[in-house]
Amino acid sequence: RALDELTAFILSFDTGTAPSACHDLTLTAHNRNHPDHLATLAALENGANSGQNGLVAHATLDGTRVNFRWVPGQNHYLAADGTTQLTRVELLEMLENGDALTFHGVLPSETAWRSTDRNGDGTPDLAEPMPSAQIERTGDTLHLRWPKGDWFPVHSPDLSPPWHPAPGDPISDGASWLLPLPHHTESSNFYRLQRTW
Repeated sequence: RALDELTAFILSFDTGTAPSACHDLTLTAHNRNHPDHLATLAALENGANSGQNGLVAHATLDGTRVNFRWVPGQNHYLAADGTTQLTRVELLEMLENGDALTFHGVLPSETAWRSTDRNGDGTPDLAEPMPSAQIERTGDTLHLRWPKGDWFPVHSPDLSPPWHPAPGDPISDGASWLLPLPHHTESSNFYRLQRTW
């Protein structure tokens, strides 16, 4: 009982975080026009406009994962490419059977990295140049080299799914990672980089 009372006492203090900063709402083609859901979404957008919360949206549209963020005061959602702008109506109209669109109320300071700029460098995720990987030979040893960051190597024997994380432990080499590659004598192996998120 004492622990319950202590917990209640601690939880009684105002953290300064609005409840809308931790509220989620998932819409589909079937419930996107429900009045209660639209009212909740309007409240999240108004909260983002007033600075009480940030607002991001994660969607699976036609099998593809896409991210958006609400731009306060401009009444539109900005896509991860940094240029595509959609109103709420346009965004909801994209939902088809099997699609899902989840709106997340977040802390205002977390809006960009939770939606369109994961690493917070000011460049939209989809506008960042993709790093390249090279295979290097040192004597009889082959290494895969790629720049450090939020990418890791995956491999496939025939360029088709599924792609699996490349086995082995990478070695730090300045601004790059080096991964020793196994010697294949009977089959080919292809490598590419994939984001960690």
